[in-house]
Amino acid sequence: MRMGAPSAFVALLVVTACHTPADQRSATSARFIPDHPDAVATPVWFDRAELDAQGRRDAEADIRNGRLRLKSFGTLAPWHKEYDATLKRRYGIDVVRVAGCVVDEHEIEWRAYNQVMVARIERGFGRGILDKVGRRVEAVYYRRHPTGR
Repeated sequence: MRMGAPSAFVALLVVTACHTPADQRSATSARFIPDHPDAVATPVWFDRAELDAQGRRDAEADIRNGRLRLKSFGTLAPWHKEYDATLKRRYGIDVVRVAGCVVDEHEIEWRAYNQVMVARIERGFGRGILDKVGRRVEAVYYRRHPTGR
């Protein structure tokens, strides 16, 4: 059965869920994805705790294999390219873009991954190193681009 109104309702739910911080969502949540052109939507359930645990496991595996990475999502700062390049060049840290400003349930996984990875990076390079690099790169960027472009 095709219905126009439920599609709008589902889209509203998805957009609302995307803008709710991960730590404020329920322990098990649903998102809606179409699985067939004639279907309105299909609920897909996920477990917050499992996504968190998976992110932590992935980060620990990368650390064991000698890889330092950060998962990037959300709106990018205008100096993000310089920031990413500086982290790679000076510290051997890769920044991997996993999503734009609209994210799904994997945000829970990415945040858990980054939490483990940031702790490891700070043990190796000093507390607050990522913020220090960010402030330095931002200052240089605005000296070169006074209008912010």
